[in-house]
Amino acid sequence: MKETPVTNLSVHLGIGGWDGGAEDTFVTQYDGNGEGRKALARFARDHDQDAVLIQRYVSKRTPGAQPQNRMVFADDLGADDVKAIESALTDNGFGGWTWGRSGEKPLLMLTCVPQWGGNAAAHRKSFAELSTDLRNSGTRFSASEKSVLVEVMERGDYDVIIAENH
Repeated sequence: MKETPVTNLSVHLGIGGWDGGAEDTFVTQYDGNGEGRKALARFARDHDQDAVLIQRYVSKRTPGAQPQNRMVFADDLGADDVKAIESALTDNGFGGWTWGRSGEKPLLMLTCVPQWGGNAAAHRKSFAELSTDLRNSGTRFSASEKSVLVEVMERGDYDVIIAENH
């Protein structure tokens, strides 16, 4: 990424999770053009990644915009806290999530991904129920929603994306 014309590059280690599993992930943000996207595809291909999820922030009114919800937790979370939150995620119908940091605080990101069966209305309903469940359990957090266009790059797409002319 450093060798591309992107600006405002930020890369942090996070954890991508799903019911019964987790793996390290790079939470990457940047401003740029298709060269950053190609760099992500090269990295994914070279490191044998199953998929890369790209989320571009847009206006809520943009056709195809999907909700991305964020929870920033007021307190550090221990392993038992994370396990309980992930259990609540699964109980509320979330198939995947990303843990990261917002400054010094734990951050949980949940994005509706239509390519993987997500539905915006169902996502928002599940997020409201999750929020209620966590608040009722005494978990302190702030919540926000952004709008994103979601692109899923999967194994088999990488070489096509790398070869694109923009």
